[in-house]
Amino acid sequence: MVAIGQPGSCRTRRCASLLLLTAASAREWCRPGAPCWPSVDELRGICATPGCRVLLPEDDEFANASVLRDTQWTFTPGLIVQVASVEDVQRAVRFAAAKSVEPRVFNTGHCYDGHCSGDGVLRVDVGALNATEWVTSGDTFRIGSGCRWGDVYGWLGNSSGHRRCCVGGGDPSVGVTGWTLGGGHGPMTRAFGIGVQQVLSFEVVDAAGAVKTASATSEPELFWALRGGGGGTFGIVTSFTLRSHPDTAVHYAAATANMSLGLYADFAARRALLDGVGDWLAAILDPTSGDASISGTVELDHGARHQLVLKLLVRGGDAASASRRVAGLAKLVARNPAVARLDEFASYDSFGQYAASIPSKPPGAPETSASALLAPGAVAASVAAIVEGVEQLFAAASHGTEFQCTADMVGGAALAALDDAASVHDAWRATALVMACSAYGWAEGGRDAAAAALNAWSARALAPLSRVGARNQSAYVNEAQTDGFDVPWSELFWGSRYGRLLDVKRSVDPGGFWRCPNCVGSEL
Repeated sequence: MVAIGQPGSCRTRRCASLLLLTAASAREWCRPGAPCWPSVDELRGICATPGCRVLLPEDDEFANASVLRDTQWTFTPGLIVQVASVEDVQRAVRFAAAKSVEPRVFNTGHCYDGHCSGDGVLRVDVGALNATEWVTSGDTFRIGSGCRWGDVYGWLGNSSGHRRCCVGGGDPSVGVTGWTLGGGHGPMTRAFGIGVQQVLSFEVVDAAGAVKTASATSEPELFWALRGGGGGTFGIVTSFTLRSHPDTAVHYAAATANMSLGLYADFAARRALLDGVGDWLAAILDPTSGDASISGTVELDHGARHQLVLKLLVRGGDAASASRRVAGLAKLVARNPAVARLDEFASYDSFGQYAASIPSKPPGAPETSASALLAPGAVAASVAAIVEGVEQLFAAASHGTEFQCTADMVGGAALAALDDAASVHDAWRATALVMACSAYGWAEGGRDAAAAALNAWSARALAPLSRVGARNQSAYVNEAQTDGFDVPWSELFWGSRYGRLLDVKRSVDPGGFWRCPNCVGSEL
């Protein structure tokens, strides 16, 4: 979910694409129980490779296999095809096309809008496509679309003769595919850029079931669209070829401040601490003078622990040098000893070793989320604005709803080098923080109220921060829920890129075979 705003005026190129795609948008799908629905024998016959499985609703394993990580989505697919090879993917796609069964693509289920599944769909589960290999001697590597980032980090760290790292997700359980196709940011973004900047090529199965290689020289328009246009829209990616980077020692520490107002002399005293944190972040994330060796997240959880937490990761040097690099924050903490503390840095020989220590977010918690991309000029004011805004949300909450905001540090020279060869929103180039706020923990019947409250607050608080720097409002497609809300999602996620994305959609999928809620072309 993202802040409500007015859609921009219709661009000529975009309007032309809308007209060209309208005829293909009325595709009708066959659903379970209809006379057109394939027989059990036909469904069971999709697989070609040992290890591939077709799960139907009557199978014992189907119920568990169909569950998404966010349990607010309770879809019942028509069938699940757990593929074991690219050939299985091709057969599933051709079967879906021939039988008019709507396809959806699934890996780990980290999809806020639930677009990786659906009622009555043919869900292609790529989780078993998890091979990893070096393409060149220590520079580039290929991974299957079923990999999770934790597995990739472990493989890179343990590969004989290599000491490399990569740009990937901050949660080891996140799958590589949806994360990358939506843009992708993580702990190494400040050093090396976002995920799409790392991709050299994609292997993808198109709507006809053909395998294509999309790169700068082969299918260049499809390559451009896949570098940020979102998942489930242009085909099923089966593997990625990515850049790796030299690994170094990393050092982790957390700074924590209790936000309970009763612990401070007055409101102004707490605001002074929050403004100090904001000023320190702004200096670290300054695009010209900031220290790009420092990354991490800023988290506020208005749940059982009302705390502001800075989780800091420093690349290179030793623990002592890491402490010197955050000396400004340490001084701020020292001035507020009753409410704040800064832990000693823990050192790791490599990023891979550190990544192995990161706990995965447990599945099963329903939540709804809002997102915003913040420019450097918005950073200083963002900490106080978010803390105070979330408190207002919590005070008015119903059904036991709790709220959390996380701001990931991404800005730096590597991200500023992002060029037009990627289809992500052009605001990414000048983004310092990616803000994601969520409502969670509501009792039965509380989802709509929680989502409406978060959406309204997002319009009041996140939207103005996102516009700082004389730019249009923007959001991150992978960390926002928009389905069911009247929001200008195409403008928020892709801005001026959307017209060209629609052109690519029309070219590679003229029949409207690939679709999902609030994905490129879904409004047609």
